[in-house]
Amino acid sequence: MTWSGVGVWLSVRLSSTLQLYHAQTFEHLQDVDIQPYVEKMIVTEKKGLYFVHISALTIACRRLWIGTGNGIIISVPLADSIMSSSTSASTKPGSVVRVSDQASSSNYIPYCSMN
Repeated sequence: MTWSGVGVWLSVRLSSTLQLYHAQTFEHLQDVDIQPYVEKMIVTEKKGLYFVHISALTIACRRLWIGTGNGIIISVPLADSIMSSSTSASTKPGSVVRVSDQASSSNYIPYCSMN
């Protein structure tokens, strides 16, 4: 289990799915299954037979670091919203980029942006 802002990421024992919850309202916000991403990294002849479970989890440098029982480490960027897009009309070279809309950056929810 790890947290950032008002989001808490957790993994249930022997599961390949991460779950994001709001730390104050306990609302379930997002599920991310890492099994398909790990299977893409590992060349196996039989898909679906490779057991993946999460063994370590932390947040550092606005990234979610996921360790698996197989020794694979995945680093996933975190986004402030689930609908955030990297292509926006207002983000031209040299334009002002808002890092946080609050005085404290602890109010954001760290959505996982795996595409």
